[in-house]
Amino acid sequence: MLESYGFNTKNGIEYSGGMENFYFEMPEAFTDGADVKADEALEHENAAKEENKAFIDSNAGQLLEDYRQTVEKIKKALRLRKG
Repeated sequence: MLESYGFNTKNGIEYSGGMENFYFEMPEAFTDGADVKADEALEHENAAKEENKAFIDSNAGQLLEDYRQTVEKIKKALRLRKG
């Protein structure tokens, strides 16, 4: 299920020491800290450092929406996995 949303679960499980249960339990513990579109977040970080308020004002809404959608996808995938 997560693969259909663009998550590379094979690599994630490998990074989790090959422990599939650990890999799938971690998002439940850290959903609020999920890494959403790192490139987009970095752009916002850089804009803040440069005090580029116009960029932030124009793009923050989309970043937050992307974050919200990613969190919902993770939650949905975890619910489906649990049955």
